[in-house]
Amino acid sequence: LSSGFKKDDERLNDLGMFDQGTGTWIQKADMPSAGRNSAVAFAIGNRAYVGTGYDGNNYLDDFWEYNADSNKWTPKAPFGGGGRYGAVAFVLNGKGYVGTGYNDNYLKDLWEYNPANNQWIQKASLAGTKRMDAVAFVVKDKAYITTGINNGSYPDDLWMYDAAANNWMQKRRTSNISDEEYDDDYNIQRSNACSFVIDGVVYLSTGESSGVTGLTWAYDPVSDLWRDMTGFEGTARIGAIGFSLNNKGY
Repeated sequence: LSSGFKKDDERLNDLGMFDQGTGTWIQKADMPSAGRNSAVAFAIGNRAYVGTGYDGNNYLDDFWEYNADSNKWTPKAPFGGGGRYGAVAFVLNGKGYVGTGYNDNYLKDLWEYNPANNQWIQKASLAGTKRMDAVAFVVKDKAYITTGINNGSYPDDLWMYDAAANNWMQKRRTSNISDEEYDDDYNIQRSNACSFVIDGVVYLSTGESSGVTGLTWAYDPVSDLWRDMTGFEGTARIGAIGFSLNNKGY
Protein backbone atom coordinates (compact mmCIF):
# COMPACT_ATOMS: atom_id res chain seq x y z
CA LEU A 1 0.00 0.00 0.00
CA SER A 2 1.36 3.41 -0.89
CA SER A 3 2.33 5.15 2.34
CA GLY A 4 3.49 8.54 1.08
CA PHE A 5 2.65 11.15 -1.50
CA LYS A 6 2.55 11.09 -5.28
CA LYS A 7 2.61 14.87 -5.05
CA ASP A 8 2.09 17.30 -2.22
CA ASP A 9 -1.71 17.43 -2.43
CA GLU A 10 -2.49 13.80 -3.30
CA ARG A 11 -2.64 10.89 -0.89
CA LEU A 12 -2.98 7.40 -2.25
CA ASN A 13 -5.09 4.26 -1.76
CA ASP A 14 -3.64 1.98 -4.45
CA LEU A 15 -2.25 -1.51 -3.86
CA GLY A 16 0.46 -3.39 -5.71
CA MET A 17 1.73 -6.97 -5.44
CA PHE A 18 5.45 -7.61 -5.81
CA ASP A 19 6.53 -10.64 -7.88
CA GLN A 20 10.00 -11.60 -6.68
CA GLY A 21 10.60 -13.88 -9.66
CA THR A 22 10.23 -11.10 -12.23
CA GLY A 23 11.07 -8.17 -9.98
CA THR A 24 7.90 -6.40 -11.11
CA TRP A 25 4.71 -5.09 -9.52
CA ILE A 26 1.14 -6.13 -10.37
CA GLN A 27 -1.69 -3.67 -9.73
CA LYS A 28 -4.41 -4.96 -7.39
CA ALA A 29 -7.75 -3.52 -6.23
CA ASP A 30 -7.59 -0.06 -4.69
CA MET A 31 -8.57 0.19 -1.04
CA PRO A 32 -12.14 1.64 -1.18
CA SER A 33 -11.47 4.49 1.23
CA ALA A 34 -9.81 7.83 1.56
CA GLY A 35 -6.22 8.10 0.38
CA ARG A 36 -3.86 8.53 3.29
CA ASN A 37 -0.30 8.74 4.45
CA SER A 38 1.40 7.20 7.51
CA ALA A 39 -1.04 4.30 7.82
CA VAL A 40 -0.22 0.87 9.31
CA ALA A 41 -0.54 -2.59 7.79
CA PHE A 42 -0.10 -6.18 8.87
CA ALA A 43 -0.87 -9.62 7.41
CA ILE A 44 -2.41 -12.72 9.02
CA GLY A 45 -2.60 -15.74 6.74
CA ASN A 46 -3.83 -14.66 3.33
CA ARG A 47 -5.52 -11.56 4.74
CA ALA A 48 -3.93 -8.13 4.97
CA TYR A 49 -5.18 -5.37 7.25
CA VAL A 50 -4.68 -1.65 6.67
CA GLY A 51 -5.85 1.27 8.74
CA THR A 52 -5.31 4.57 10.57
CA GLY A 53 -3.34 7.36 8.88
CA TYR A 54 -4.01 10.94 7.85
CA ASP A 55 -6.06 12.11 4.85
CA GLY A 56 -5.00 15.76 4.96
CA ASN A 57 -7.82 16.81 7.27
CA ASN A 58 -8.59 13.94 9.65
CA TYR A 59 -6.82 11.42 11.82
CA LEU A 60 -8.29 8.13 10.61
CA ASP A 61 -9.41 5.11 12.64
CA ASP A 62 -10.95 2.95 9.89
CA PHE A 63 -9.61 -0.55 9.28
CA TRP A 64 -9.85 -2.69 6.17
CA GLU A 65 -9.23 -6.36 5.39
CA TYR A 66 -7.81 -7.38 2.02
CA ASN A 67 -8.44 -10.91 0.72
CA ALA A 68 -5.54 -11.85 -1.54
CA ASP A 69 -7.50 -14.75 -3.07
CA SER A 70 -10.52 -12.71 -4.16
CA ASN A 71 -8.71 -9.35 -4.55
CA LYS A 72 -11.45 -7.69 -2.48
CA TRP A 73 -11.53 -5.33 0.50
CA THR A 74 -13.90 -5.55 3.48
CA PRO A 75 -14.38 -2.91 6.20
CA LYS A 76 -13.63 -4.15 9.71
CA ALA A 77 -14.11 -2.77 13.21
CA PRO A 78 -12.53 0.69 13.57
CA PHE A 79 -9.22 0.79 15.40
CA GLY A 80 -9.89 0.73 19.14
CA GLY A 81 -7.40 3.47 19.99
CA GLY A 82 -8.98 6.17 17.84
CA GLY A 83 -7.72 8.09 14.83
CA ARG A 84 -3.98 8.67 14.48
CA TYR A 85 -1.07 8.45 12.11
CA GLY A 86 2.57 7.41 12.38
CA ALA A 87 1.73 4.32 14.47
CA VAL A 88 3.43 0.90 14.29
CA ALA A 89 1.93 -2.56 13.70
CA PHE A 90 3.03 -6.16 14.08
CA VAL A 91 1.59 -9.69 14.32
CA LEU A 92 2.05 -12.23 17.12
CA ASN A 93 0.35 -15.63 17.34
CA GLY A 94 -2.31 -14.87 14.78
CA LYS A 95 -3.33 -11.51 16.22
CA GLY A 96 -2.52 -7.99 15.04
CA TYR A 97 -1.15 -5.22 17.24
CA VAL A 98 -1.17 -1.47 16.64
CA GLY A 99 0.33 1.16 18.91
CA THR A 100 2.06 4.52 19.37
CA GLY A 101 1.51 7.32 16.83
CA TYR A 102 0.20 10.87 16.87
CA ASN A 103 -3.25 12.56 17.13
CA ASP A 104 -2.24 16.05 18.32
CA ASN A 105 -0.51 14.16 21.13
CA TYR A 106 2.31 11.63 21.03
CA LEU A 107 1.04 8.19 22.02
CA LYS A 108 2.30 4.94 23.56
CA ASP A 109 -0.83 2.77 23.87
CA LEU A 110 -1.08 -0.72 22.36
CA TRP A 111 -4.15 -2.52 20.99
CA GLU A 112 -4.68 -6.13 19.96
CA TYR A 113 -6.90 -7.13 17.03
CA ASN A 114 -8.46 -10.60 16.86
CA PRO A 115 -9.57 -11.43 13.31
CA ALA A 116 -11.70 -14.34 14.59
CA ASN A 117 -14.19 -12.03 16.31
CA ASN A 118 -13.27 -8.69 14.71
CA GLN A 119 -12.58 -7.06 18.07
CA TRP A 120 -9.91 -4.76 19.53
CA ILE A 121 -8.64 -5.11 23.10
CA GLN A 122 -6.28 -2.67 24.81
CA LYS A 123 -3.05 -4.20 26.07
CA ALA A 124 -0.15 -2.93 28.19
CA SER A 125 1.13 0.40 26.89
CA LEU A 126 4.70 0.69 25.66
CA ALA A 127 6.81 1.10 28.79
CA GLY A 128 9.14 3.64 27.20
CA THR A 129 8.77 7.07 25.69
CA LYS A 130 5.68 8.17 23.75
CA ARG A 131 6.47 8.44 20.04
CA MET A 132 5.40 8.47 16.43
CA ASP A 133 7.14 7.23 13.26
CA ALA A 134 8.89 4.39 15.11
CA VAL A 135 9.66 0.91 13.76
CA ALA A 136 8.37 -2.44 15.00
CA PHE A 137 9.64 -5.92 14.17
CA VAL A 138 9.06 -9.49 15.32
CA VAL A 139 11.66 -12.17 16.04
CA LYS A 140 10.80 -15.57 17.54
CA ASP A 141 7.35 -14.63 18.89
CA LYS A 142 8.56 -11.42 20.51
CA ALA A 143 7.87 -7.94 19.16
CA TYR A 144 10.20 -4.96 19.43
CA ILE A 145 9.65 -1.21 19.14
CA THR A 146 12.43 1.35 18.76
CA THR A 147 13.35 4.70 17.16
CA GLY A 148 10.71 7.36 16.39
CA ILE A 149 10.29 10.95 17.48
CA ASN A 150 8.75 12.57 20.57
CA ASN A 151 8.41 16.37 20.74
CA GLY A 152 11.49 16.90 18.58
CA SER A 153 13.71 14.35 20.32
CA TYR A 154 14.71 10.93 19.01
CA PRO A 155 14.27 8.22 21.68
CA ASP A 156 17.16 5.80 22.15
CA ASP A 157 15.18 3.10 23.94
CA LEU A 158 14.41 -0.38 22.60
CA TRP A 159 11.59 -2.46 24.08
CA MET A 160 10.59 -6.11 23.68
CA TYR A 161 6.92 -7.12 24.02
CA ASP A 162 5.85 -10.55 25.26
CA ALA A 163 2.22 -11.07 24.23
CA ALA A 164 1.71 -14.12 26.46
CA ALA A 165 2.71 -12.16 29.57
CA ASN A 166 1.43 -8.82 28.20
CA ASN A 167 4.52 -6.98 29.36
CA TRP A 168 7.49 -5.04 28.04
CA MET A 169 11.19 -5.57 28.72
CA GLN A 170 13.79 -2.90 28.03
CA LYS A 171 16.83 -3.87 25.97
CA ARG A 172 20.12 -2.00 25.53
CA ARG A 173 19.82 1.58 24.41
CA THR A 174 20.67 2.56 20.85
CA SER A 175 22.99 5.47 21.66
CA ASN A 176 26.50 5.68 23.12
CA ILE A 177 25.68 5.89 26.82
CA SER A 178 27.68 3.00 28.30
CA ASP A 179 31.30 2.87 29.44
CA GLU A 180 31.84 -0.15 27.17
CA GLU A 181 33.07 -0.13 23.56
CA TYR A 182 30.12 -1.88 21.94
CA ASP A 183 28.09 1.33 21.48
CA ASP A 184 30.91 3.79 20.72
CA ASP A 185 29.83 4.16 17.07
CA TYR A 186 26.08 3.80 17.53
CA ASN A 187 24.18 6.17 15.23
CA ILE A 188 20.81 4.44 15.25
CA GLN A 189 18.33 7.02 16.61
CA ARG A 190 15.99 8.37 13.93
CA SER A 191 12.37 8.60 12.87
CA ASN A 192 10.55 7.42 9.75
CA ALA A 193 12.95 4.52 9.24
CA CYS A 194 12.14 1.10 7.77
CA SER A 195 13.08 -2.39 8.90
CA PHE A 196 12.93 -6.03 7.88
CA VAL A 197 14.00 -9.37 9.37
CA ILE A 198 16.13 -12.08 7.73
CA ASP A 199 16.98 -15.29 9.57
CA GLY A 200 16.42 -13.79 13.00
CA VAL A 201 18.46 -10.64 12.36
CA VAL A 202 16.79 -7.23 12.12
CA TYR A 203 17.90 -4.63 9.57
CA LEU A 204 17.03 -0.97 10.08
CA SER A 205 17.68 1.66 7.41
CA THR A 206 16.80 5.12 6.05
CA GLY A 207 14.91 7.77 8.02
CA GLU A 208 15.94 11.10 9.52
CA SER A 209 17.52 12.59 12.63
CA SER A 210 19.88 15.50 12.06
CA GLY A 211 19.17 14.97 8.36
CA VAL A 212 17.86 12.36 5.95
CA THR A 213 19.98 9.21 6.14
CA GLY A 214 20.68 5.92 4.43
CA LEU A 215 22.70 4.51 7.33
CA THR A 216 21.86 0.86 7.98
CA TRP A 217 22.22 -1.20 11.14
CA ALA A 218 21.67 -4.87 11.97
CA TYR A 219 20.31 -5.99 15.35
CA ASP A 220 20.83 -9.42 16.89
CA PRO A 221 18.17 -10.03 19.57
CA VAL A 222 20.22 -12.85 21.09
CA SER A 223 23.26 -10.67 21.87
CA ASP A 224 21.17 -7.47 22.11
CA LEU A 225 23.81 -5.71 20.00
CA TRP A 226 23.79 -3.65 16.79
CA ARG A 227 26.38 -3.64 14.05
CA ASP A 228 26.99 -1.15 11.26
CA MET A 229 26.11 -2.44 7.77
CA THR A 230 26.52 -1.20 4.22
CA GLY A 231 24.41 1.93 3.82
CA PHE A 232 21.29 1.97 1.66
CA GLU A 233 22.53 2.50 -1.90
CA GLY A 234 19.46 4.33 -3.15
CA THR A 235 18.77 7.98 -2.42
CA ALA A 236 18.47 8.68 1.30
CA ARG A 237 14.80 9.04 2.21
CA ILE A 238 12.15 9.10 4.93
CA GLY A 239 8.91 7.14 5.22
CA ALA A 240 10.20 4.18 3.21
CA ILE A 241 8.82 0.66 3.56
CA GLY A 242 10.79 -2.52 4.18
CA PHE A 243 9.96 -6.22 3.92
CA SER A 244 11.73 -9.55 3.56
CA LEU A 245 10.90 -12.27 1.09
CA ASN A 246 12.70 -15.62 0.75
CA ASN A 247 15.69 -14.40 2.79
CA LYS A 248 16.16 -11.17 0.89
CA GLY A 249 15.37 -7.70 2.16
CA TYR A 250 13.64 -4.95 0.21
